[in-house]
Amino acid sequence: MAGYDKEQFDAEQKRQTQALIVAMNRAAMETAKEFDVPMMNALAGALVALQAEMLSKVAAGRTRKLLRDAMERGLNRQIKKAEQGATLAEVIVLGGSTQ
Repeated sequence: MAGYDKEQFDAEQKRQTQALIVAMNRAAMETAKEFDVPMMNALAGALVALQAEMLSKVAAGRTRKLLRDAMERGLNRQIKKAEQGATLAEVIVLGGSTQ
């Protein structure tokens, strides 16, 4: 980003990421109230569709691959973070068990 050094860029990215996490979680929780039984599968499908839509807007080739790789690394980091207890999600299991 023009006018940003690496430290400023990283801080701004972190700030925007956190704001979007909060907004998207709030929207997902509010929308889930419209369903008798909200499904994680539906939320996962929606997130994948949004990712695909965003990636499709980046020119195919090296830039898209770099962004996709960064998204994969970010997903792996967030999974590890969530497994350590830092999570916004609540899972309610109906008639089954989680693994």
